[in-house]
Amino acid sequence: MRRLFFGDVGDTENLVKRPRKTPTNLEKSHWSQAEEEEIQLRLKIFFDAKVRPKPSDCLQVIKGSRAELGLIGRRRKDVLKKKIFRMIDTLLVC
Repeated sequence: MRRLFFGDVGDTENLVKRPRKTPTNLEKSHWSQAEEEEIQLRLKIFFDAKVRPKPSDCLQVIKGSRAELGLIGRRRKDVLKKKIFRMIDTLLVC
């Protein structure tokens, strides 16, 4: 017997719902003052010029932080990129 899922065309007697995907990471951690200071130190050039860094620049910062056992090395690239963009955008507004 073939199992059908919603969206399949055919016999409607044997419809079965697909199981939901569970989120992988449920923990959200706030940025500490030390992490924000490390971001400003490592990306001082971009903050002075008020320019957003490229994703490759964010990766270099993460790798450098991991090598020196910094705090930023624990964060994901996309989370760090969003934080940097928000910090630079607040400088542009002021």
